[in-house]
Amino acid sequence: MKILKALFNDTEFYVTPGKGGDFIVLNGDIHGCIELSNIKIPMDKSEVTIPIAPSKIIGVGTNYAESDSSFKKSVPSIFSVPKTAIGCTNSDINITRYFDSALIEGELGVVIKKQAKNILQEDVCNYISGYTICNDISARDSSLPLVSNLIKKGSDGFFPIGPCFLKKQEILNFNIRTYINGNLAQSGNTKDMIYSISECISFITKFVTLEQGDIVSMGTPLPKPKAYPGDNIKIEVNGIGILVNNITSV
Repeated sequence: MKILKALFNDTEFYVTPGKGGDFIVLNGDIHGCIELSNIKIPMDKSEVTIPIAPSKIIGVGTNYAESDSSFKKSVPSIFSVPKTAIGCTNSDINITRYFDSALIEGELGVVIKKQAKNILQEDVCNYISGYTICNDISARDSSLPLVSNLIKKGSDGFFPIGPCFLKKQEILNFNIRTYINGNLAQSGNTKDMIYSISECISFITKFVTLEQGDIVSMGTPLPKPKAYPGDNIKIEVNGIGILVNNITSV
């Protein structure tokens, strides 16, 4: 089931797409039992917002390579992104006047179902609530003399997610395609990841407790395309949808 969060008449609802241009409002726990209600709201009068509110975001670095046979190291490379970096579909990504460009990194986000600590690889699927699309922005070409990774990757709005949350517990493979101004700039499939979803989540939970709703962003296919202010970015993942954002500089 595709689950979105929609703002209608100043109230947010969890919804799923229905027929005839309406969203159907959902009842229940999006990470547990959920059901359709009898309430509908019009899509064209609703604003799609951030579908998941994680307590933290964990990213996996360098998880695709042109030839992974000799690239795989002993453990995945991980990093964190502040939750204040989260944006939604159709939001602007403001790289500010301190940067001239940004690397666009279309990624699959794994949403955690329940608290996870020291879990085995074979048990990871029991801790998956579903999937979303992530755009892991990395600002580039700075006018500042020294810029930390926190600023380059964790500035406000630098991590858009959405447009929906695909509720699915199974570990699946997804096609990821990134378009800049309508032109295909990046393409890959999660089956080509160096470290699998199970490997990454099991490894992370040896050190960091994952909570319900947390997101593990699984890395981006090569190449990492560069975008500039004024560019339109679309990241498409089969079965989930299209995450749309514009690069701005104010």
